[in-house]
Amino acid sequence: MTNPLVPTHWELTVTAIGLLLVVLAIATVVSLARNRNYTPVQRLLWLLVIIFAPIVGSVLWLLVGRRTGTQRHNATA
Repeated sequence: MTNPLVPTHWELTVTAIGLLLVVLAIATVVSLARNRNYTPVQRLLWLLVIIFAPIVGSVLWLLVGRRTGTQRHNATA
């Protein structure tokens, strides 16, 4: 008989994955907030993508959003 107060391995795994996703979303929002290469409307759109599709939105921002903003900034300098 197992103790219902002690989490099982799958519960710990799901909790760890959930915490990693929350940390990823928070890091993405912080990165978005620090990026000054976008207009407020563009930042709002990115934020909505990150909130409503946390995994896909975060990955898209980290792969495309940051680079696009950096390239745009370097092109004007």
